[in-house]
Amino acid sequence: MFFALVWLFFLIILRISANHTNKPNIIIFLADDLGWDDVSFHGSKQIRTPNIDRLAREGVVLNNYYTGPLCTPSRGSLLSGYHPIHSGTQHWVILPQEPRGLPLNFTLLPEYLRDYDYANHIVGKWHLGSHRRYYTPTYRGFDSHVGYFNGGNDYYDHTTLSSSLAWGIDFRRNLNLNTNASGIYSTHYYTDEALKIIENHPKHNQPLFLYMAYQSVHTGNTYSPLQAPKEYIDRFPNINHRKRKIFAGMLSAMDDSIGIIMESLQHHDMLQNSIICFMSDNGGPANGFMGNFASNWPLRGVKDTLWEGGVRVPALIWSPVLKKKSYVFQGLFHVSDWLPTLLTAIDRNKVSRDDRLRNIYGKWKLVQGLKYPDWRDWYFPPGSSNSDISVNLVAQETSSDHLQRSFPVQCGTKPQDADTNCKSEESLCLYDIENDPCEYHNLAGVHQDVVNQLWNRILELNRTAIPPMNKPLDPASDPKYHNYAWTCWLDPKY
Repeated sequence: MFFALVWLFFLIILRISANHTNKPNIIIFLADDLGWDDVSFHGSKQIRTPNIDRLAREGVVLNNYYTGPLCTPSRGSLLSGYHPIHSGTQHWVILPQEPRGLPLNFTLLPEYLRDYDYANHIVGKWHLGSHRRYYTPTYRGFDSHVGYFNGGNDYYDHTTLSSSLAWGIDFRRNLNLNTNASGIYSTHYYTDEALKIIENHPKHNQPLFLYMAYQSVHTGNTYSPLQAPKEYIDRFPNINHRKRKIFAGMLSAMDDSIGIIMESLQHHDMLQNSIICFMSDNGGPANGFMGNFASNWPLRGVKDTLWEGGVRVPALIWSPVLKKKSYVFQGLFHVSDWLPTLLTAIDRNKVSRDDRLRNIYGKWKLVQGLKYPDWRDWYFPPGSSNSDISVNLVAQETSSDHLQRSFPVQCGTKPQDADTNCKSEESLCLYDIENDPCEYHNLAGVHQDVVNQLWNRILELNRTAIPPMNKPLDPASDPKYHNYAWTCWLDPKY
C-alpha cells in the first residue's frame, strides 16, 4: 500500500522545540466537506481564505493528500491510524439511529497522547458513535467535548434531523445536554470554546491537544442546508449564485475562526511550540449534492465517490519549528498517516516501541527501495527554536496569486468522451493520476498489465479487511422518546 509509513518522511520535517514544554501543542483544524477549489491557496478566485492561506504559505502543503470519501471512515482513520477496511467503518457513515461506533478496541490519538500528559479537548463534530456513552469523546481519551455526536446539525438551533425524520437537539457539553447555545452560530460558539480552553490551559506545565472538528461547511438539516450570518454572506458580492454565496459565508466564518485561535495561541505564548494541522475530512458535495455547493474543480467527482474530487482534499502542516517552510510536499499522504506522524514528531521511537502501533502498520508491506531524505537537513536541531515568528492573521486579505502558481493542477484538454470513458460497473478503469489528475483518459485498454497488477493488490488487501459493522436503525433511538434530544439511548440511564 503506497500510503503506508509515509509518516516516516515527516520525521524529516517536524522537530520539537525545547521552548516551554518538551512536547509540542497539537492543534488540528478539521474542515467538514471542504472541496479542493474552496480555498484560495488552491486557486479559488471566488472565496478568499486568508488565514488558511497564510498557514499554507508559511508551512508545508500536502499537495497529494488523500482521505476517505465520507465523514465517519475518514475521522475514524484520523484518530485511530487504521484504514476503514480494518475498523469496519468502510461502508457509509454512522447514521443517527444506528447502534454502532468506532470499535472500542482501537486506541485513539488522545489516548496515546495521555502517555505524555497531554490535555485533550475536542470542539465540534464527533460522528464516531454515540449509542452508548463508552463510544463518546470523553470515554475515548478526551478530557472535554463541546459539540454534537451525529453527522449533520443545524448551525443555529443545533438540532439533527435523521433520514427517517426523527428530530431532536444534538448538542452536548461532555455528556450533558447543552441548551444554552440556541440562536448562536455554531462556528462562533466553537471559537469561543476554543479560546476558553486556551485561556485556561496551564501553558508551561502541560502540552495541549485541541481537535477543532468544525461543522463548516457541512450541510445542516435538509430544510435549511446552508446557513451563515448575513455579514459573512455580504462579503461576497462577486458571487451571484445565492447558495454558493451562503457557502462562501460559512467558509469565511471558519477562516476567521482559525485566525482568531492562532492569535490566541500567540497571545498566550503557546504558538512557539505548536504543530498546526489543517485538512478536510472528504471531498466537497458540489452542484447541489446533499443541498451543498462546494467546488472540487478541476478535479472530477464529489463527496461519496472515489474520483479525485471525492478523496483528494486540501491539507497542510504549519509550525514555527519547521526548518523548511513554504514547501509543497508532492508525496502521497493518507488520513491514516496523521496518528503515527504526530506521535513520531513528539517521540521518534514511539512507533517502534509500541505494540499497538506496530500492529497498525503490520498490515501494510513496506515499499521496496523507498529512500528517505536525511532528517537533519530539514528541521531545527534539538534545543533550538525559531523565535522570529509573528502571527496577525485575522481578516488579512492577501493576494493568493503566487499560491495559485505554486499548487497547480494541470489537466490539459478535456476529450469529448472524458465523462463516459469509464463505466466502473462494467469493467475496471485506470488513470495516470500524476499526469492526468482530472481523470480524463481511461488507460485500462492500453495497460491491461497494470490493471491486473493493481487489481491483484486490491484483492490482497481485501483479504485483510474485516466485515463492515453497519447495523439496522433502532426505533428506540428516536428523540421523541427522550424529550426530543439525541441520547446514548442504549445506556441503562435512558
